[in-house]
Amino acid sequence: MTELKKSHTSGYIKDLVMDTLKYYEIDMCNIYSVTSDNGANMVKTMKIIDVEVGISQNTQMFINHKEHEENTESKDIGEDEEEYEGIRSLNEDSTQDNEILEVSEIVINDKDKNTSPIRCAAHTLQLAVYHTLKDKETKLKISQCRSICKKIEILQ
Repeated sequence: MTELKKSHTSGYIKDLVMDTLKYYEIDMCNIYSVTSDNGANMVKTMKIIDVEVGISQNTQMFINHKEHEENTESKDIGEDEEEYEGIRSLNEDSTQDNEILEVSEIVINDKDKNTSPIRCAAHTLQLAVYHTLKDKETKLKISQCRSICKKIEILQ
């Protein structure tokens, strides 16, 4: 268990979660869901983790894809490698534009692979009861019930 020694901001909690996962050698792709309270900091923490991990995984997929492409292209060219380098430098700008589009497509296509944040049912119920008990009419009814219970207790 990790003690939180600073303010419980989403960034700080995210760092602690990622450090803990790294310590135990757990990859985020092995985590399907995270259950937490309804705190805005916890909900935001999961969104940040999903974005950062998603970008990291998608970038790695893109790098692997580009390395595979480059290996395939260099094998096809063989002896004409100098000519290939000249053509490659001419097309660098359009290649960068294409790479940005490819990364965008990877991110869009993998949007469903995020970790699902699950809000704790017990905590949600506790909040509902707490808010209900703050209601003036509810307080009045509870007070009346207590009064009746005291009268019954005295009669016994």
